[in-house]
Parts: sequence; structure tokens; C-alpha cells
Amino acid sequence: MLVTAQPVLRRFWYPTLPIADLDAGPQPFTLLGQDLVLWADKKGRPAAAVDRCSHRFARLSKGWVKDGAVNCPYHGWAFNSSGRCVEVPQAPGQRIPHGYKVTAFRCEKRYGYAWVCLDEPLDVIPELPEAADPRFRVMHLDSELFHCSSTVGVDNALDSSHHHYVHGTTLGDSSSPLPMAVQDLRETANGLFMSFPLRNNGSTLRDRDIDDRATSGPITLIRQLTWYVPFTVRIDIKFPSGIQAVTLLTYTPISDSTCQYVGVLARNDTERDFSAKAAIAEIATIVKEDKDVLECVDYDLPLHAAQQRHMASDKASLMMRRKLHDLLTAHGETEVTRTGPGGTP
Repeated sequence: MLVTAQPVLRRFWYPTLPIADLDAGPQPFTLLGQDLVLWADKKGRPAAAVDRCSHRFARLSKGWVKDGAVNCPYHGWAFNSSGRCVEVPQAPGQRIPHGYKVTAFRCEKRYGYAWVCLDEPLDVIPELPEAADPRFRVMHLDSELFHCSSTVGVDNALDSSHHHYVHGTTLGDSSSPLPMAVQDLRETANGLFMSFPLRNNGSTLRDRDIDDRATSGPITLIRQLTWYVPFTVRIDIKFPSGIQAVTLLTYTPISDSTCQYVGVLARNDTERDFSAKAAIAEIATIVKEDKDVLECVDYDLPLHAAQQRHMASDKASLMMRRKLHDLLTAHGETEVTRTGPGGTP
């Protein structure tokens, strides 16, 4: 599926840049092939618009912010968060015509990021209750550009059988490629929920996140995963010590073949137990392991199951593809691939 060719995907929220990045002035970002400029308005709220001035199509992200409006670097025209031109320096005191504007998009601050929706939203920004829970501390993971599609990223997140090969020394079981049986797998109103155990045999995680009584041998982690259509995943991992690590991550679609990994981590321990720097580095190691493999996978993941071969542990992936296929159908769309509409070669 080519994500930029499916208009319905524009109707969901995606995290883009950390809010803190906007302190330095207007910033560029590409979402579903649409070049954006992001900046902070007068009240510090994030704003997003097409990254082209309506005068001579200069990139607004090369300009500056003054009084909450983004200014074009070419002639200084200023646009507010609704996209309306509020200043033409070459015509002071004159009425600015209604057509002097740029297309603005919905933009919200959540979990320290600017979330953008390019069209009328079909759903809300996924919830992370732990962000408001005093028992948890929240950390921003390192964003990472993946040279694969968002669909491939989600497919990997739902895959319970790659950990031996990809994460054998970090998250998985280095001694056996056999995945443990999925305990729960079901559709939800806006995605899927699955729960499965991971046998963690001799990995770096074992020394930090189990209690002192467990000194050797494998441990079993319970991994619960909630997928939100189309490209956001919540991962809950519970350790024998009682520690919980909750990650809300999105494979934000940049183009058909690239996405931005954006994640927030919440843990119910303290900085003294496990520093934020170390926790972020640990996740970064696992993300790099995924990235190295996913970037050698064809980005045009087909929604039609018959185009690939599958095994028993691929059930969640197949359910995800059916859910996306049904989304397209419900909005009068067919899957578009490199070979054209219809999703068949």
C-alpha cells in the first residue's frame, strides 16, 4: 500500500516534532508527502501550515516567528495559525485581501509533541493515561528516520516471532526461535489488542528489571500490545519485579517509503532505580535492531494476504491488513500499490 495515495490516512493524527524544537523558530516536516512548516504561536501552542508562502512560494520554514505568526524569508509576509496573512510589510496600513493566505492544518500539543491531522479527523489522538499518573515518569525516546513504510513498521510491531533473530541479546530468547503462544488477540473498535509472553534468556534487560532474588536463567515478560489505526502502537511490558514500561509509538508516515519513529516511554520506577538516559538508550538499541531489518524489507506491504506467504504467528498481521483494507473500502478507496490500484500485481 502506498500511503500517500490513500486520502483517508490524512484523517488521522500523527506526532511530528517535539514542542521544544519549536523554540528555535519555524521547523520543516513532511507528513504523507505534504511539506509542512511548524511553529509556536503567541501562547506557545503548536501551529502547522503548508510550507510555501502564497506570494512566491518560498519556504516559510526558512523564515522566523514574530508575535506568534510565521514570517516568509523572501518578503516578510506574516501568517497566523489559521493561515491568514496578517502583515504585508510592503503595504503598511492597507487592507490585506482575503486570498492572501496559506492552508493551515489542525495541530495539537500532546505528550510533548506537535500532533498534526491533515483533514477532518476520524479519531482522537491515542490516550496515554500514564502521562498524567504521578506513579509514572515520562521520557521522550530518540526519534528515528526509518527507510521503510509506516505499514511495515506496524507489521513488525505486531510480529511475535522475530525476537529470537532480531532481538536475541536484548528483548528476546537467544536460545530458541519458537515464539510462545499468543494469549489474547482480538479486534477493538479502532484497532487490535494482543497479549503474548516473551521468554527473555540471558539478555541485557534481565539484569535491570527483575528483582534481586532472580539471579540466573530465563524470565518471561508479558507483552501487551494495542494497535490504533493506522500507525500508532501502545506496548506494555510487565517485569517480574513489578516494574511496568509503557511505550506509545507512532510510525509517522513521511512518504511511501519513509517514516519517522516517534515514541514516548512511561515507567513506574525512579531515576535512582534506572536513569532516563539509560532507559532511552536501551529502547534505542532495540529500535536500531528493528530498523536494520525493516530497511531491507520492501516498503510496499500488500494488504491482500495472497501476495505473501504466512505462518501461524502472522495472524495479528493479517488482521491488521484486513482492518486497513476495510478502512479504505468504507471510504470508497481501493488499495494503491506500485503496480496500480487494486492491490494485485
